[in-house]
Amino acid sequence: MPAVSSKKKRGKQRKAAKTIRAAVDVLGELAAGPDRLGPFGIKLLERGHNKATLLLAKPDTYDSFPSGALSIVLNFLKRCENESFSQVMTSVRINVRSVDGADGGDLESPSTWIKVLDKAAVHEPSCRLQIAENIGPLVKCMCNDVKCTFFRSNKHWVEGIVDFTNLLMSMLKPAVESNSEEDVIVNTLLQQDGLLRSIIQWGFWNKDHCQELIDDETRIMIMNNMNMGTAILVNHIRQRKNDRGTLLEADMSWLVTLATTPIVSKESDPTCTVSFVEGSIQRLKIQWTEIERRKITQLMTYVDCVDKGVIKEVIDLGLNFTTEYGSASSVAFMSYPMILQCSNSMKYQMSDTRTAFAIRAGLIEMYLSFVDRFGEHVQLFSDVKNSLFRTLEHILKAVYEVSLHQKSAMAIRHQRSSIEEKLRLLDKNVEISSNPKCKELLDMVRSIIDTNGSYCCRCNKQLSKTEVMECNGCHSMAYCSRSCQKEDWSTGHKLACCKSCTDANPGQLCPWFQGRICPETVPEDERAATKLKELEKNINMIQLKLFLDNAEDILNHVKALAIPLRDCIVKFDLRNCPPTAVVERVLDTNYFGSDEERKGFESSRFRDSILCFYISRVFNGERGEDDTPSSLVMQRLFAHEWLTNKKKLNED
Repeated sequence: MPAVSSKKKRGKQRKAAKTIRAAVDVLGELAAGPDRLGPFGIKLLERGHNKATLLLAKPDTYDSFPSGALSIVLNFLKRCENESFSQVMTSVRINVRSVDGADGGDLESPSTWIKVLDKAAVHEPSCRLQIAENIGPLVKCMCNDVKCTFFRSNKHWVEGIVDFTNLLMSMLKPAVESNSEEDVIVNTLLQQDGLLRSIIQWGFWNKDHCQELIDDETRIMIMNNMNMGTAILVNHIRQRKNDRGTLLEADMSWLVTLATTPIVSKESDPTCTVSFVEGSIQRLKIQWTEIERRKITQLMTYVDCVDKGVIKEVIDLGLNFTTEYGSASSVAFMSYPMILQCSNSMKYQMSDTRTAFAIRAGLIEMYLSFVDRFGEHVQLFSDVKNSLFRTLEHILKAVYEVSLHQKSAMAIRHQRSSIEEKLRLLDKNVEISSNPKCKELLDMVRSIIDTNGSYCCRCNKQLSKTEVMECNGCHSMAYCSRSCQKEDWSTGHKLACCKSCTDANPGQLCPWFQGRICPETVPEDERAATKLKELEKNINMIQLKLFLDNAEDILNHVKALAIPLRDCIVKFDLRNCPPTAVVERVLDTNYFGSDEERKGFESSRFRDSILCFYISRVFNGERGEDDTPSSLVMQRLFAHEWLTNKKKLNED
């Protein structure tokens, strides 16, 4: 075959260059039309051609994304961990002379490829899953904000970080539609190692993060992107439920991770323990936004992420940074999960430990401060169905229900003086004290502290910590002195403290019985049994106080029934705030399970005493048939004469 002359060779090169130049010109023509990029354009992308790649990345070109272009870009980005950008460009450089007078591979920055992915995610929804499945190496590079290298370069990492966060937002925003296709895309993204952690922590970047590389404008742009991204993720994942209406295990795990991840990476600060929720509350103090508030509330409500730090921040937010009625209502609503622990099945359970810490941190004082600041605005405070008044009312009722448990009771006693001082100040405010709704809330707070004092079980004297004397047998009865203990022992507690009585017989037939009658058996779980015993002890200390405080009402009820005191039973419902006292006839009550029990009671009961029941909740994990916490029922006999000689008893 004859050799090609140099003249013909140059002619072929000019022809090839002309063909490539024409292909580049076609790119501009196709920018305004729906056609796909032709084979010459695809060839330019494969060669890392700067002008072609930039044109493809422009937002206003190619409404229909060119076929094959996405795979080319993803293949380039898969090399970002192990090769430098110059190595990649050298490997794709062609031997023919390009239209720009230089060999191929003249792309100026690999961030252009990220822009191409972002455009594909926005304009071509069918591309999103392919992107999510193939950006693992890109995620690893961009999420490593300690090395900050992309294609082994800090410069390229800085150039690409904003584009990367824009890409994430373009992938996450469609999840708002909550369709099955977006579920798959969100799941695929979250499975990329380190991505969720970075989304969380980049939302809290301060000036110390990558200080030498990233300017403030870029940092704020990234923070805004990621704050919006976390809000989208929380809302989207929370809405995905199975047929039983509960979150999938993987979804709950992601929400827990999101809520509890520290806002600073261990590589940057290994001592940081501030969780995402806690950090978000701190941010609310600087700038209140409804998106941020809603995100925090959702996580606190649906995920068990309320720790001591979160509780302190919510209360500090309410006490020191809440100046408007709307934000006060939101903070009050945010405090629900501080006492009501939610499970994945959306069943709320009271938490004695959590409530106790919240009370010690100033929970009740925060509510009283809301009454002080907004109680004068009667219409705003109480007229709306979901008003601040309704929220405070519901929470105070919940606090009251758990307030007799050991830890909460101790916390209330610890805060007693602080709460009483705030109550005194509010009582002096005529506009507050004359507002029926405010007065109702203040009375609820008084009931909480009144029913959590220590009182002698025999004479009703209020006891200080150093004055409490316990029965050495049952450790459930408290006395102010040895004489009160001896008197109570000789007039009934001797029988009630007897082990054979409390274990073998619930006590219905014992004329002097005082103690638990329901549940009939102690829980097998040691922790639940301890909590039950602590609750019994606290109720014992207020039984006589409740009886004497309601003496006048009891006598009026008895008079209305027109029956002797000996035929009455008084039921104190400690589940209501304030507690209620109802008087019933012995013959009308459903207390007895059979006629035999009723006859036995009639034959053995002490005719000069009145039987009292005390009903409370047991928050030890056990629940009744109607899925409510199981009830604790205790009974005690008091002499009839105590009702009419209450003043004398108190003086003695």
